[in-house]
Amino acid sequence: MQEKILAGIDFGTSNSLIAIATSEEKINPVQLYQEKAVIPTTLFFGEKESFYGSPAIDLYLSGETGRFMRGIKSLLGSETEREGTRVFNRFYSFSKIIKEFLYHLKKDAEIKINASIEDVVLGRPVHFHENQKEDIAAERCLEKIAKELGFKNISFQYEPLAAALHYEQTIEKEELTLVADLGGGTSDFSVIRLAPNRALKDDRTSDILSNDSVHTAGMDLDRDTAYLIAMPYFGKNGLRKNTLPIPYSYFNDVCEWHLIQKLYTPTHELNTERMLQEVQNPELFIRYVEMITKQLGHYMLFETERAKIDLSSKDETRMNLNEIEKGFFIPISKEDFLSATHKACHQIIHKAQETIDEAGITGDQIQNIIFTGGTSLVPSISKGIRALCPVAEVKNISTYAAVGSGLALEAWRRYGA
Repeated sequence: MQEKILAGIDFGTSNSLIAIATSEEKINPVQLYQEKAVIPTTLFFGEKESFYGSPAIDLYLSGETGRFMRGIKSLLGSETEREGTRVFNRFYSFSKIIKEFLYHLKKDAEIKINASIEDVVLGRPVHFHENQKEDIAAERCLEKIAKELGFKNISFQYEPLAAALHYEQTIEKEELTLVADLGGGTSDFSVIRLAPNRALKDDRTSDILSNDSVHTAGMDLDRDTAYLIAMPYFGKNGLRKNTLPIPYSYFNDVCEWHLIQKLYTPTHELNTERMLQEVQNPELFIRYVEMITKQLGHYMLFETERAKIDLSSKDETRMNLNEIEKGFFIPISKEDFLSATHKACHQIIHKAQETIDEAGITGDQIQNIIFTGGTSLVPSISKGIRALCPVAEVKNISTYAAVGSGLALEAWRRYGA
């Protein structure tokens, strides 16, 4: 008799992961590409087929003809999701694009483990959107996609709680824990009581003291860095010949991962060419024109993201934008980055404090902190959260795999026992 295989899918804004469980003790993230379990949440549409993850990034950066997309999770439940886009003269709703990514993830995982996966627990942020109607629509859309992909039993778990359940397997006594799941699209927080004997309970509601989130995370840091530091090199703050400023709308969407593809249209390209004739300093704005006509907006944001990562351990770095203009580099210091991202970092840390307050406790009662998600590696944010809980110990768990593993564990408890 074949083992029952259950799955947890951490479908993230920046990265995704699928983990499988064949028992409560046997939970493994599936290594899909070059023995890596963490898959960038990206798609590249070529003329004949689509690619996902790292190969999608490689094709885009190599200059291959096609359409690149990242940050697609942010579109779930939104008006933009229903608007859709055209790819090689074919219309795609963004829900169909999300389905394309998850299709690849499921199919390749099944090939890797040589078995079909029918039961799944999907991770979700505490709030997909701050608007409740859009939040409900996002979960329903993701559930509909999962059904269309052939999953039979489908349920959801909050991502920070999944990370907590994964960590709970390692402890020997009761602990009061703050979970900070800091991803690309949302920063989610939970205060939860964990203990070996509590893990046996079917309903953990009474153990969750508070659960909250803010729609500010890693991609907001990328956006603010690009908009405030990089865009002045592309003409932001410049004037037209009639002394009116260049509209900021030209620079807003190109700094948002999930909105860049809206700029790659003949209409917007024509508008940028016309604006080039009107500006006082065309040598700056022509870089913007080049970025749009060559579809290099994502390339610019990848360099922004790389600079953000560099500045976690360095005092200065630079963005290499040679593909837009030969010899074009933008220097960025840690002080520049901290200034540009101060508002977003403050919002994330403030939400952590609010979550502690909602639990009816003080920060010094928190015994442990669990960090997950790539944004937890930004020192200004992790240090700010640690300062809220002065006696807490930071527990080392997998930055990227904890949520997916916890979702697979939950799948086993719900469907496999």
